[in-house]
Amino acid sequence: MVLAVILLLIIIGIALVLVEILVIPGTTVAGFLGFLLYVIGVLFTYDHYGRVAGHITLATTTVISLAFIYFALRSDFWKRFQLNSSLEGSVNDLDIGDIEAGDRGEALSALRPSGNALINNEIFEVTTNGEFIDAHTEVEVVSITDNKVYVKKST
Repeated sequence: MVLAVILLLIIIGIALVLVEILVIPGTTVAGFLGFLLYVIGVLFTYDHYGRVAGHITLATTTVISLAFIYFALRSDFWKRFQLNSSLEGSVNDLDIGDIEAGDRGEALSALRPSGNALINNEIFEVTTNGEFIDAHTEVEVVSITDNKVYVKKST
């Protein structure tokens, strides 16, 4: 009966440590509880079966634990959970196209101070230099810097 309790404590302890390392890293609750059960199982072995059996149990469970961790981290099982795709674009990519300073267009929305404008038959997000421009007003491109199109009210 004592042997069954010892084996159960050690098996549950190893399982909880594996869960901590492989499934829920960072919480430390499962790992601490697993390590505690593992230590209690080994101490029961020392107490009930003597030094030699305790040393054998300690060495065996340590080797088994390390082997489980090694093969679990090395196997292809975890590749199913791994993200293998990569993003090709970036946030700051802006296709300015053929617009230049001096081009004219129409504000599609109110520019307070930014909004959308139709310039050379393409819609761009534009910004004014602090002025408010109503929708459907003719605008002129002042400059293009840092992927931003700056406009002013056309005169």
